[in-house]
Amino acid sequence: MLYHNLQVKNENNITIIKINRPERLNALNNETRNELINAIDEFELDSNTKVAVITGSKGSFSVGADLFDTTGEISQEVIKKDLEYSFHIIVKKIRYSKKIFISALDGIVAGAGISIAFSCDYVFATKRTRFILAFQNVGLAPDTGITYILTRLAGSKFMKFLIEGGEFSAEYAEQNGLLEIVDDPLSHASKIAYKISDGPFQAYSVAKKFINKSIYNDFDNFLNFEANEQSTLANTYDLKEGIRAFREKKEPKFKGE
Repeated sequence: MLYHNLQVKNENNITIIKINRPERLNALNNETRNELINAIDEFELDSNTKVAVITGSKGSFSVGADLFDTTGEISQEVIKKDLEYSFHIIVKKIRYSKKIFISALDGIVAGAGISIAFSCDYVFATKRTRFILAFQNVGLAPDTGITYILTRLAGSKFMKFLIEGGEFSAEYAEQNGLLEIVDDPLSHASKIAYKISDGPFQAYSVAKKFINKSIYNDFDNFLNFEANEQSTLANTYDLKEGIRAFREKKEPKFKGE
């Protein structure tokens, strides 16, 4: 399949999926999200591949949703649809796959990019990688399962970021067991991918099922709840103000309503 915003390469038993919109810091517009879903589906159907590495181009993994993707108002219907039929599909395909996913991170990882990165089974990052939760800056709550993923993997350690937004370092994420810092994440991820591919893969796949049963046992229910609640914010003044200010590159003036 021809991709415009991804670079997909098969090397022996592994697939490397690179998000390639460097001019937008690999932001996930609708086309890119659809391509990512298709790339994961192709990986799933390929009986020769066992491990996928997801990474980003030119010093950034992904800044998450592209708020310039639409110029109109963001309605309750649009928010719910984008989550249920796009963002949520990506993280569910990664988590529920019988195959193994590895994310290789560098630079900025923000918004839904954080969800995609940490929904993978292994996460490798450079020391300079930064994680930014900025949903609140436009009047939204964190979505794409990020609240579920972070609290399940690290308990209450990220509560402040989930409520208020903010930035944390790769070192902080490593201290809380979310990732491993390496010099060259893509090279290291590929090395681990080959090792997994050459190992007792059926055992690895069943182990992933055990992890999902233990940690992600009600992930679907949470994502449905998230989509419903997030969509209610479409009716708030603060969301409209936040989106307007973001597009005009100004500071938002929230009213809490």
